[in-house]
Amino acid sequence: MSVSSNSNEPKINIIPLMDVIFIFIFFLLMSVQFFEYFEIASSNPVTKNAQATPPDSKEQKQFKLQLGKEKVEFTQGVDEKVVETFGYDKEGLTRLKEFMRKIKSENPDENSMIIKPYKDIDFNHIVSVVDSVQQRMSAGKDAKGNAKMKLLFRNIAFETRE
Repeated sequence: MSVSSNSNEPKINIIPLMDVIFIFIFFLLMSVQFFEYFEIASSNPVTKNAQATPPDSKEQKQFKLQLGKEKVEFTQGVDEKVVETFGYDKEGLTRLKEFMRKIKSENPDENSMIIKPYKDIDFNHIVSVVDSVQQRMSAGKDAKGNAKMKLLFRNIAFETRE
């Protein structure tokens, strides 16, 4: 018995495969977007020298509300000096709302408040304090004579409390 070397093995025709690859390359090249970059020449430096700018006359207030389990402390400044203390009861939250309006009227340019909650605080306490901070106040009238409203402190940041 002799086995012939010429068996009926199917041969793979790679010509259609090469056609598909070349067409695919053509579509890839046609779908590429070419960008043109422009440069604007400037003689001014990109960064400012810290000594060249005059010191800011306004001091950053850094208002914080530290939420404890029993009370809310309003602190001011980097040293976190306690200015006022409030409770979570109805009377304390009413006082907090009035105090927030007073702080905003004394500092109209301040738009940020940092809230620093205790790690195991009740979520309802956090929501009630955020509502006190973001209450709406009158901002005059628009061109039609309708009252305009704005938030007391629109930027609220949360900070972890250790």
